[in-house]
Amino acid sequence: MSSRAQDVAETLNYAHYLFKIGEHKRALVNYQRVLYFSPKDVNTACLVRMGDCYCALDSLHKANAYYDLAFFSTSSDSIKDALLLKRIENLIISKEYMLALQDLYAVEVNTPSKSRQVTLYTACIYYGLNDFKQAEHYFSILLDSTRAPMLHKQYLNILKELDHVNRLNPNTAMILSMIIPGTGQFYAGDIKNGLNSLTITSLFLYFTTRSIITVGVLEGFTTVFPIYFRYYTGGFKRAKAIAQQRKEYRRAEIYNKLLSLYADYERIHP
Repeated sequence: MSSRAQDVAETLNYAHYLFKIGEHKRALVNYQRVLYFSPKDVNTACLVRMGDCYCALDSLHKANAYYDLAFFSTSSDSIKDALLLKRIENLIISKEYMLALQDLYAVEVNTPSKSRQVTLYTACIYYGLNDFKQAEHYFSILLDSTRAPMLHKQYLNILKELDHVNRLNPNTAMILSMIIPGTGQFYAGDIKNGLNSLTITSLFLYFTTRSIITVGVLEGFTTVFPIYFRYYTGGFKRAKAIAQQRKEYRRAEIYNKLLSLYADYERIHP
């Protein structure tokens, strides 16, 4: 073996070692060194490892670029499917749901475990697309009520919780705060901001009224009323934003509950 080839082999082995012990950034540097100086020595497994390093470093788009290279470097259908599933998982995490759904159609479902993984990803994608009926359909396939009745009962409770969250309407929050400042925030479950909005707006309304009585209508409207109006309009706009944020936050919480419940199911029925 030539000195150059030996150096490449040693660098590659060192990169594998660093990957194994979790030193992903350093491993990546060594993989890239091999790729630069001897690209013919970088096989499918190395490209996958480089993608995995980027995953560990939360660079999911770069990870998918290497998974794509690995995909086209192999003729093995099973490896291609495994790489597609890695790519799909990254797209779901990145909230690129339509791209994930397109890739999902290319996966060959030929084993029970792969079927469950594809079903799980399909459920996650539809949840991310806010198509909750479809998401519910696929989660229901995963969580067999006959095999785990207690977990299925929890699942039904989570669905009720999701239905309650989906009923939260940001426009309703805005209208409520137009009528009585702060009530939109109360409706969204944000008591602190609701009280703050109600208190500040009420105080400015009081000062506006007092100014009109003491110094006259024209001066009262031109001095204090613009400030009151700014707080009033800002209040109902914030109520809508708070309701939307609350809705998205609660949906994310429920999504995590569903994934946790599925993980419990898999532990009981692997």
